[in-house]
Amino acid sequence: MPIWNKIAALLLVSCLWTALVGCLPYIKTSSLTSEKELTRIPDQTKSEFLIDYRLTANGLLFNYSETQVTYEKVKKEKEYSISRSPDTSSKKVSCVFTRDTLEAESYWNCMLFQPLRIMGLGYAFTIPAMLIDLISLPFVVAFSGSKSETTEEVIPTKKKEIQNPKVKLKLQNEGIKFDKTFAFKDGTVEIPFSKLDANLLWRSNDETVSKIFHYYYSVVDSSGTEVIPMEVFNGLKFRDDKNFLALATKDFEKAKQTEYTKCSRKFSLDNIRDGYKYFEDSGLFLRENELVVQVILNRACYNYRGTDSFDDCVDDFKSCVSTARYIDNKNNQYRK
Repeated sequence: MPIWNKIAALLLVSCLWTALVGCLPYIKTSSLTSEKELTRIPDQTKSEFLIDYRLTANGLLFNYSETQVTYEKVKKEKEYSISRSPDTSSKKVSCVFTRDTLEAESYWNCMLFQPLRIMGLGYAFTIPAMLIDLISLPFVVAFSGSKSETTEEVIPTKKKEIQNPKVKLKLQNEGIKFDKTFAFKDGTVEIPFSKLDANLLWRSNDETVSKIFHYYYSVVDSSGTEVIPMEVFNGLKFRDDKNFLALATKDFEKAKQTEYTKCSRKFSLDNIRDGYKYFEDSGLFLRENELVVQVILNRACYNYRGTDSFDDCVDDFKSCVSTARYIDNKNNQYRK
């Protein structure tokens, strides 16, 4: 028998079998009908810690809470009823009319529409299959089963809030060498803006700022062990606070002025001002200005040429160029 005849015969047998046994898929669902507690024994006690923070008119307020939770291990026997319902939308029917190979289709698509691909001949198989499905449907749906299982669950049974926990808030900023702890009183501590850099607080968690200048907080116990691991302070969520913006701007201006003073002591201001004609704030410059830039850099860091400190000096000079440009632009106001 030629190979194509064998394939046709197998396809015919498959279609006849489909017509005899039906094609309608079913969804099996189980519902809890009853449960009975068998045993209950103490399991463990855990402490849960929670901290949040918000801005006030004067500073940054942290709230801390600690709760002791008691758990019990409960063994239960559960009874479930099992039911079946027809599933006509999911692609679960292996339809022989779609391609040369079986392909999953939804029930109605396979039974009603796909036979049209072979000029309606497929209805000779799908119509008997649908009749079988229709006849068997009430019996399959009516047939229900049940099952039982034993489960073991750990559930919280008692919560106790710890009053005035003996912990401290640790606040750090590596970039400005800030590392301090503050004691909670009745679960709260307020840190005045005067002790913080509002500009860096504002920019904390900003991807455009180096992570060493972000503020990080954690909670430690009396031995210094972390109770709540270190997290970054998210200054971005307070960007709508006008008072915070004003404080951040003030600290930014103050930091720029301080940096400008330091730069004027390290480098010639005339050379710095020559630099900001060619350098961008990022430190980049146009290739066509490379020779002029090299002259400016060699003049600024002449004492460090040929040493390991030359690159550090260049980076410092570029930073000073950005700072000087900012201060000069701010001071150079137009007067009508």
